[in-house]
Amino acid sequence: MAHEILSGKIDAKDFEFIQTYCDKNLIRPGECVPAWLICKLINFLRLNYDFSRVERLASLCDLEFISVDEKSAVMREFNKQVSQARILRSSLEQFNLNKLRIEESNKWGLYPDFFQSLSESLKQGRGFSFVRLGDGEGNTLALRDSFRDFGVRDWSKKICDLQFGAKKPLSFSEQRTLGGHIANAALNSDFLGVIRPETLKSKIGAQTWPADRQLHGNLTCVEFVSENIENFNPAIKFIDSSVHKDRDFVGSIFEFFRGEQLVTFIGPHAEILKVTKMYDFKMSVLIEIPGEFKYFQPDANHFFDCFECVSDLIRPTYGGAPFFVGAGLLGKHYCDLAKRRGGVAIDIGSAMDDLCGFSNTRSG
Repeated sequence: MAHEILSGKIDAKDFEFIQTYCDKNLIRPGECVPAWLICKLINFLRLNYDFSRVERLASLCDLEFISVDEKSAVMREFNKQVSQARILRSSLEQFNLNKLRIEESNKWGLYPDFFQSLSESLKQGRGFSFVRLGDGEGNTLALRDSFRDFGVRDWSKKICDLQFGAKKPLSFSEQRTLGGHIANAALNSDFLGVIRPETLKSKIGAQTWPADRQLHGNLTCVEFVSENIENFNPAIKFIDSSVHKDRDFVGSIFEFFRGEQLVTFIGPHAEILKVTKMYDFKMSVLIEIPGEFKYFQPDANHFFDCFECVSDLIRPTYGGAPFFVGAGLLGKHYCDLAKRRGGVAIDIGSAMDDLCGFSNTRSG
C-alpha cells in the first residue's frame, strides 16, 4: 500500500499541509494524521530534495499519530525514504568538491582522443577497454561501502531486479561482488564514460529529473571518479557516458574496424549480426545473453544462468580482437575481461538495442 501511495501526485491541498505542518509545530501527540497523506508528503519532500523538511517530518513522526493497523508498512517505507533523503543530502553536500576534482583533472577527452587512444593501444599490442558508468552502476558501486545502509541497499536491489528479475534476487553479498567488478573495470579502462558534472548539476532539482535512485547513482559515479583520480590507468580519459546515443560515434567505431578478421558481440539480439554486415567484417559472432528483465522478461537469468559461461567464452583469438558489449551491469566486467586477455572491448550499452530496432529501452 505504501509503495502505491508513494507513486501518487501531490495536489495543492497536500502542499498546504506541508506548509502548515512542516513549518509550524501543529501536530500534537495522539492526533490522527492520515497515513496516505504522510506517504505523499514523504514523496514530495524527497523528490524536491527539501532535506530540512524531511528531518522535520521525521521528528514529527516520532509522535504516536498513525493508527496501528497502518503504521508498520507506512513507517517502514517512511524510514527508508528518510534514510535515502539523508544519503542524498550528504552526496549533494560533497558534489561541488567532487565536481571540482573531476573538472580540474584535465582528463576529459573528445572523439578524436578516443580513436587516438584506441589506435595507440593496437600499435603497442595492448588491450583496450571503454566502459560507461550510469546510475545503475553508481548504485551498485555504492553498495560496496554502504552495504549496511537500508536506503542504499534498496536502491541497489531495485537496479538488480530491473536487470535480472526479482524472482531470484541477488543477495547483498552478490550485489557487493558485482559492485567490485564494476569498480575494477572502471579503474582498468582506457576511456571511461561518466556523466559530466555540469550536466548533473543542471538536473539536480529540475522537475524533469527522475526519481532519487537515478540522482544518487549519478552522484555516486562522480564521487567514485573524484575519489579515484590517482588510482585510474594513468593515461585514462573521461567522456560523457551518453556517447552511445550518438549513432555517428557508434558507427565510426564500427567503421574503424571495417574488414576486421573477427568481431564478437555480447548482447541479447541476433539482429546485430545483420545490421552490421555493411562493415564487411570477415566473421562476426554473437555471445547471446538474456535481455534486461524490465524490457524483455527472458526465461533465463543473466546473472545466475549465464555470467560464468559468458566470462569463460571471452577469449580473444588474436591481440586487438574487438568485442562490442551491450550487457548492462555485467557488461562492464565482460569489457574488463576482454581487455585483460588482449582484446579491445567497447561498451555500447543500449545502442545495441537501438540498432536492432528496440528503441524503447533504457538509455544506459
